[in-house]
Amino acid sequence: MQQIEPKSSELTEALLSASRAMVAIAAKSFSLVEDKITLSQYRVLIILATEGSQPPSALSIRLELKPYFITRICDRLIESRLITRKSSTLDRRKIELIITKKGKNLVSKVINARIATLNVIADKIAADKHKRVAEAFACFAYEASELFEERFHSEWLP
Repeated sequence: MQQIEPKSSELTEALLSASRAMVAIAAKSFSLVEDKITLSQYRVLIILATEGSQPPSALSIRLELKPYFITRICDRLIESRLITRKSSTLDRRKIELIITKKGKNLVSKVINARIATLNVIADKIAADKHKRVAEAFACFAYEASELFEERFHSEWLP
């Protein structure tokens, strides 16, 4: 496997360090529920929490997973009462998946833990730097969303 050499710049190094920190924060917050669900199941819950009900086919495309794998993930989430399945109001032959209150609570638990950790870190940053740091991270999230055609947003806050 060919190793990619990063551009040697102060910005790239700072972004690499920040990405490591963000992964660690995400992993720590997810560890609160990893005995209950898998990361793939959590990704389904996040989409349903932020975007509302979805047909399994849309989740399959969005998560780039084979349909049978989405079916297995959703069956387990239904068994755990984290999502429900119902017929579409537009076409009764189609199924919609909906996050339950229990599922929303689980997502909130993870998000709240992440926010708490980020607040601890933010409190350590000098107040006069808050605006610049916020602008830099907003710029980074925007550019990443353009690159991955993915929305990295804060619409889902408990």
